[in-house]
Amino acid sequence: MSGKKSVEKPDAECFGDWIPEKLGNVISFGNHLLDSFWSITYEEAKDANYSAVDLLFLNDEYCHGRNAFWDLYVFCDVEGRCTADAILTNMQTNAFSMITQVSQAVAIFKQQDWEDMDVEARAYAFNQLGHSISQVLVDIIGFKK
Repeated sequence: MSGKKSVEKPDAECFGDWIPEKLGNVISFGNHLLDSFWSITYEEAKDANYSAVDLLFLNDEYCHGRNAFWDLYVFCDVEGRCTADAILTNMQTNAFSMITQVSQAVAIFKQQDWEDMDVEARAYAFNQLGHSISQVLVDIIGFKK
């Protein structure tokens, strides 16, 4: 586990059109499941399952999601940087940054209803949410360049 290894940067497809397409299929299936459970077809269920699996594995292929998770685990757990005391200290030190990030993310979703957003607005909202969540995580674990 020690030592550095070369990790590919996320591919251009990391935030590609496949995400809203696959996610939309899963959400549509979930809505149909809640609205009319007995009318769901085998094809719908199969398509939703394949979309969910694609979201997981295409994320791994294009964005290297499992590598990122493993690196975070090593940074926190193995090297002991994410103890409760360290996290509380980081939260106290970085409270203003965390509040700012959460406020920015919430503001984007309050500006316009999700149903009224076009594909680009939704992608932008998710992009900003991703940046905000990443920064909050950085602030909590105390990661510094």
